[in-house]
Amino acid sequence: MSKRHIISYKNHLDSLFEDVKKISDPKMESEWAKYLCILVCGYLEQSISAIFCNYAQKKSCPNIANFIERQLEKARNPKMQQVIDLITKFNDKWGKEITEKTIDKYKDVVDGVVTNRNKIAHGIDVNISYSQIKNYYNDILITIKIIDDVVNK
Repeated sequence: MSKRHIISYKNHLDSLFEDVKKISDPKMESEWAKYLCILVCGYLEQSISAIFCNYAQKKSCPNIANFIERQLEKARNPKMQQVIDLITKFNDKWGKEITEKTIDKYKDVVDGVVTNRNKIAHGIDVNISYSQIKNYYNDILITIKIIDDVVNK
């Protein structure tokens, strides 16, 4: 996954959030919030994968970079502990640093988005509003930045 693809994905999400903000029907806004939750979770998955694939491409030979990319293709539903476990496999110090920076608010947000996405995907009703998913999205963006900053400093 290239950085260009991630930027395009983020721009698409930003555009959808702006479009949904214009909806005046609460029921439609609620349905869009569920869809946005699914996309935000996908954005989280893709961004984490991109961070590590880009790192591997810069720091290792092509065979290792390809292996890491293929392994990360299987990483889905990234609750925060799974993300920290992945990061720790690369570098123990990174895992500790990410844990310290995300343990409270951001851990709960990541876990909540993944849990809601899974419920939505399996037909279980969730009560997520546009404002909630917008706040979650903003926190996911911060979480991704924290991870990127730690890995690429």
